[in-house]
Amino acid sequence: MDPYFRPILISTALVILLNTIFVLPIQGAPLFSYFIGGLVAVILFKKELKDKFEDVKTTDAAILGIGTGIVVGAVLTMIIAIKLQDVNMQRFVIDSINEAMKMRTESEFQMLEYLGPGFYVVTSIVTILICSLISLFGGLAVLPFVNKAKK
Repeated sequence: MDPYFRPILISTALVILLNTIFVLPIQGAPLFSYFIGGLVAVILFKKELKDKFEDVKTTDAAILGIGTGIVVGAVLTMIIAIKLQDVNMQRFVIDSINEAMKMRTESEFQMLEYLGPGFYVVTSIVTILICSLISLFGGLAVLPFVNKAKK
């Protein structure tokens, strides 16, 4: 089996659990969970290696971090798309957009359909990009700790 597959799936499951079930009550908790996902993926990859003296390379950490971020971003995008089928959630999103844009004129968005499919495309791209970058940083941050110093 591919040595990247299991660490990416396990760390993805951990991040999704942290974001959907164990919603942490601190600001920035989702971003921190993406970072943890990258850390866990590299640590699990190190345990998957059969040779105990083999170091985890930077490219391995990058593949694990970006892979975890892409899978997490895709799953979160799917969850967002499902949640936006609810009318109350659509109203909340529209009110948030209108408030952020300070739109108090006739051009306020009334329904999510007026935003068009571009809204979903941009949301998915941004979600996957943010998840991938932060997971990449998490994977690279743990490298000095999993690779022992050579004497």
